[in-house]
Amino acid sequence: MKPLHDQYVELVRSGPNGLFSRGDLDRLKAHVEDGIAGSEILAELAASSIVDVGSGGGVPGVQLAIELPDAAVHLVESQQWKAEFLLTCAHALDLDSRLSIHAVRAEEAHQAVGRELLDAGTARALAAPAVVAEYLSPLVRVGGHLVLWSTSSQAEDPLVAPHELLGLGEPRVVPCPTALRSDGVRIVWPKVAACSERVPRRVGVAARKPLR
Repeated sequence: MKPLHDQYVELVRSGPNGLFSRGDLDRLKAHVEDGIAGSEILAELAASSIVDVGSGGGVPGVQLAIELPDAAVHLVESQQWKAEFLLTCAHALDLDSRLSIHAVRAEEAHQAVGRELLDAGTARALAAPAVVAEYLSPLVRVGGHLVLWSTSSQAEDPLVAPHELLGLGEPRVVPCPTALRSDGVRIVWPKVAACSERVPRRVGVAARKPLR
């Protein structure tokens, strides 16, 4: 039987159009490798429950479920047709017991997966780091971590939103170059305190007015 990552690539290639752009389909294996890169950080953090927001076609959420066999992984994807594809992946790869799909907006995810319960939150190519931090912080427990797939140039931007709102400590940036992104990094934020009940804000507000 083919490795699960290869099976995932086949599912994407035979799946609905639009999961990845045409150019990205040509380098799909590089996207999978980029999704895998970072799983070792979550393993070192002993994350046994993970939420990936804006999961799209499944990178990195599906790769994390494959690479971390002891972890329960929640994928949050607001577009119903993409969520249905992710559910197909869970069935086809025999990940049903550990991979849960939630067809909700990022700002509504805490209603589906629970508030401040999970060990780690992840996101890749979703929004600016400060915006993603607002999406993820309400989902991650105190003592857990946010792990963002990003680039060195994005990591140079002002990152830290008000601590009193998101409960985040100082981020560290871990170089993580891959064939897809030579300047790839993982931004790792510790969750040091409970986030404010004001977070998350209404749908769309974080993207328009990031916390600074």
